Amino acid sequence: MKGLCYNTDMMYSSLTFFIFSMLGILGFYLLPVKIRSVYLIGLNAYFCCAFGWKHFLCLIALTLFSYAVASCLKKRNSKFLLFGGISVIAASLFLVKFGSVFGISSVFVPIGYSFYTLQAISFLTDIYQGKIAEFCLLEYLQYMTYFPILLQGPICRFQKMRQQFACDAKFNFEKIRAGVLLMLFGLIKKVVIADRLSIYVSDVFNQYTEKTGGVILIAVVFYAFQLYTDFSGCTDISRGVSECLGIYLPNNFNTPYFSLSIKEFWNNWHLSLSTWLRDYVYIPLGGNRKGTFRKMINLTLTFLVSGLWHGTGLQYLIWGGLQAAGQIVEDAVFRKFSWLKKTDSWLVRSVRWLYVWLFTLGSWLIFRAHGVRAAVSMLIKMLTGFMMTNGLFECGLDRQDFYLGVVLIVGLVIIDALIKKGILVRQKLVQLPYLVQCLLFMLVFACLLVFGIYGSGYNASDFIYMQF
Repeated sequence: MKGLCYNTDMMYSSLTFFIFSMLGILGFYLLPVKIRSVYLIGLNAYFCCAFGWKHFLCLIALTLFSYAVASCLKKRNSKFLLFGGISVIAASLFLVKFGSVFGISSVFVPIGYSFYTLQAISFLTDIYQGKIAEFCLLEYLQYMTYFPILLQGPICRFQKMRQQFACDAKFNFEKIRAGVLLMLFGLIKKVVIADRLSIYVSDVFNQYTEKTGGVILIAVVFYAFQLYTDFSGCTDISRGVSECLGIYLPNNFNTPYFSLSIKEFWNNWHLSLSTWLRDYVYIPLGGNRKGTFRKMINLTLTFLVSGLWHGTGLQYLIWGGLQAAGQIVEDAVFRKFSWLKKTDSWLVRSVRWLYVWLFTLGSWLIFRAHGVRAAVSMLIKMLTGFMMTNGLFECGLDRQDFYLGVVLIVGLVIIDALIKKGILVRQKLVQLPYLVQCLLFMLVFACLLVFGIYGSGYNASDFIYMQF
């Protein structure tokens, strides 16, 4: 599914989307509470149709099918019915993702399909397990078509969203201001940081045979932060818009690059997918309830599913298997040397952070490279010539833009360090005097205009996780 290109007019980083969101939020609060649900569904439909009517038809078809299965499950709680419904949804996702692999070149790829199919599966499973007692079509339509999460999540649960949809959100200027601020920070992550790093990363990964080991290493580090800022930036935009509507979405990231174990990393990276895999794959397989060996098998299968969800190449299966193997080895080490996990020693914690960071970089190299052979060649170059940085400023970014990218990464790390220490940066900012906040908004807009990557090399559709 890589290389997909959609209509960019309504992408989250576009001016059109910002105007659409602000007008939609204004209309939401001007209308009577009784018709807000219908209005919101209309907004969702308009947003989806902006990418093409076929995308909307696919979304509605899956929504109506899963709702019909859910209605039958409500009347007759049948495991066979649940299995049948999930099988159809999973088969459709498999066809969309792997159709081209099996020679089906004309498969239509609906926007956001990888995300809202998981929501439909969780909905059916929760009904079967008795976690959802009552539901109606209007509520389910709101949940499945909700435009802030349609493109690339977060993957939400029906019960939590339903409770918020049912609340009569009242206009609150402070809430709107905090939501818009989060949107703007998300835009800075995407347009200023991720898109700048993307130019360097793409040049190196596309022409790695001509690059030195040191340049490849820098490109892999840049990719780690490109992926983080691209995806977390999109999540921030989604959360910001949703907060303006009085609906709070789960945070997908919690300073993952400060993790001290691979398990901790996955408890802090793409949280909505990680918890979905835990609840609907790992635990149903038996989780850790049936002994250490079975736990290892279940963990491996779960991460292989994650790999398949992300892409069709062999590299994604290897990437998933590597995550499982890393956690299995890590668990074994921590069981034998439990003090490693408990100690507050600065040296031990630094070593733990370093091995997780190096493991993560190696994983992202496999994830991003154009195939396994390319990943191996790049890794060999990195290991044998990591001190060689010839051509450092000949990879799409001049010296000024390169160093600006480094400064932006350092700034991001500092902000994450503050968050890690429990300092909620956004809450601190919205508590500042009103005049200071106005100046802050002007500064953010100036950063977007001056340092944003537009024109050549920029494509608003290039949100990385939309390609999965």
